[in-house]
Amino acid sequence: MENNFKSFRKDKPNRFHRFDNFIEDESNSAAVSLAKLVAKGEIIRFLNILIIYGKSESGKTHLVEAIANSQNPNHEYQKSLFLRCETLIENLVKSVRENSRNELVNYYLDHDMLIIDDVHLLKGKQSTSDVYGSILNRFLVENKIIVLTTNVLPNNFFESEKLNSILSKSVLVSIYAPGPETKIKILKRYLDEFLLNVPTEIIDELVQDQDKNINLLLGNLITLVAKSSVLRTPLTKDFARENLINKIE
Repeated sequence: MENNFKSFRKDKPNRFHRFDNFIEDESNSAAVSLAKLVAKGEIIRFLNILIIYGKSESGKTHLVEAIANSQNPNHEYQKSLFLRCETLIENLVKSVRENSRNELVNYYLDHDMLIIDDVHLLKGKQSTSDVYGSILNRFLVENKIIVLTTNVLPNNFFESEKLNSILSKSVLVSIYAPGPETKIKILKRYLDEFLLNVPTEIIDELVQDQDKNINLLLGNLITLVAKSSVLRTPLTKDFARENLINKIE
């Protein structure tokens, strides 16, 4: 049976996305607590579906990938499947083209936990939503765990009544974009993770731009470190201004 599953895609979570390097503050503490319960398998005692809602760059993907990366072999929910919604849709299209829908359903049900990132991308795709509504319902019947992220509130969001009905039974927790202090902590944690050294004054100046999300700030930081290394030039505020003139001024 396992060989029949090899044709379906799955996504590999970023191995650097873990709970121990996720910066927790008041903007995400509830989501972090519930995500940790899911990872331990404890949440199954009172619910099966967790939906993490938040705008882009709020940390949703880091949290669900941390769940996938922290599977504990000592509890029964040890076999998780992490999928980005684009992969979810691609697998269904493939199953229709190859007349292998039953194999697709069995592939998902071969796991104890289904994690789908950016489920809002199913909006406007009623046939796809209907199929996955049926799959999620099977997960509930078999007392398995479902974790979803979305940047749109799921209240009657989908064209599929079955999927809307299933999602109405979920626990919804919000997560918000980090503030300046948390952004600084995230950048410093990233630098520590990769043993990189950047003066604090440069990090502070980068974060002064309130409009920049954390991924853009990380990109700026990596660019500065790379250019400084290649040019063998000290990483100073003047160097940062000259090399990121269109990004930090």
